[in-house]
Amino acid sequence: RYAYDGALAGDARAWGNLKARLRMALGYAVANLEGRLVLGTGNRSELLLGYFTKHGDGAADALPLGGLYKTQVVQLGRHLKLPGAILAKRPSAGLWAGQTDEQELGAGYATLDRVLHELVDRGRAPQQIAERLGLKPQFVLDLQRRVEANAHKRTPPPQPAPRWTAPGAAL
Repeated sequence: RYAYDGALAGDARAWGNLKARLRMALGYAVANLEGRLVLGTGNRSELLLGYFTKHGDGAADALPLGGLYKTQVVQLGRHLKLPGAILAKRPSAGLWAGQTDEQELGAGYATLDRVLHELVDRGRAPQQIAERLGLKPQFVLDLQRRVEANAHKRTPPPQPAPRWTAPGAAL
């Protein structure tokens, strides 16, 4: 027996992250068998907020929606005439019963996307954004901190720089 037996059962986040990683492992297994690439569903909102599982739903060979905010993804869905049931569905990673993005993130994407656009794309200060959008300054500061705290999820892992100058040179 391992020291962690049963620990995942009591931790919805750890269990959810494991499920996301297993889903992606299966996706990559099928892609390998069929000689295909894995397309991810992550959007700009989720990427900036770090609202994805590293090496889970965040793992992909390409993110075709990665440059669009969540509200823009919904607009694209309307333009493509996706079924209303899909467009009206409350966003959820589906990692545990009753989970919703809005509940976990503290606001709906209409608000989050406006704040992220002002903060990241336009470089506005949190206080200015709060005043401009009629939000509590602490809410905007919390989002700014979340974007900063999750930057590691948007960059490749650090790697040491080699000390030699040419391939084949002695270490």
